[in-house]
Amino acid sequence: NISMQLLPLITWTGEESYCKGTSIIMANPNSNATEFLWSTGETTEQITITDGNYYWLLASNSCGTAYQDIFINFEECDAYAFIPNAFTPDQDGLNEAWQPIIINAIEYEMFIYNRWGDEIFHSKDPNENWMGETHNGQFYSQDGLYTYRLILKSPDSNIKEYFGNFHLLR
Repeated sequence: NISMQLLPLITWTGEESYCKGTSIIMANPNSNATEFLWSTGETTEQITITDGNYYWLLASNSCGTAYQDIFINFEECDAYAFIPNAFTPDQDGLNEAWQPIIINAIEYEMFIYNRWGDEIFHSKDPNENWMGETHNGQFYSQDGLYTYRLILKSPDSNIKEYFGNFHLLR
């Protein structure tokens, strides 16, 4: 009878980034290893990480040892928006649509109101812009000041709301 033992294998490399406030489980499935030593001193097959740092794993079995290090980075993942304060839907090809630039949002909802507080635009699609029309695109909105309400949900489930005004200039 011949038995075969594969050498230990570590499949992750380099650097990985995650959102602050989360925890990740570092593991090396299918490693062929029977013994583990982490830079944290733990000897289990997996560890839970909540802080950014360099980590390493020494995985071994009766045939050999594998070593690999990795940098885990935790960064801000809050959703935020850059919101324009004016636009000119006058068919000149410049600044024709009003659309916030959205960063890190997993959910998005936008409302636009006229000067009387009537909702004239609503979208849940961050790629949909407002071209200055009203009544389902049948009419153009007048020049003037409009109000927006923007709701964003971050990957860490934080909700952020923006309220403000912008100008429509034809």
